[in-house]
Amino acid sequence: MSFEGFVSYAVTEEMFTQESDEEVSIGGWLRIYSKSFFLDFVKRSTWAESYYDTVLIHYQINTLDHTIDIVTSSAPEILKL
Repeated sequence: MSFEGFVSYAVTEEMFTQESDEEVSIGGWLRIYSKSFFLDFVKRSTWAESYYDTVLIHYQINTLDHTIDIVTSSAPEILKL
């Protein structure tokens, strides 16, 4: 999976992640958020939304030990190996 035009990413130890009823997502191990604290943080702390002139998207990848959050301006490219 390749994220072109990513704005920010964070890797968090799985045991420290929290879920909130205030956040809205779809998916399982790969989630797409329409509302999240991380997305709000990136929008407030960067000027990326005006640079890309598009809505930013928050993806989350959940692995056995880590949670990876990515905010990007476009959908990821799925690479075949």
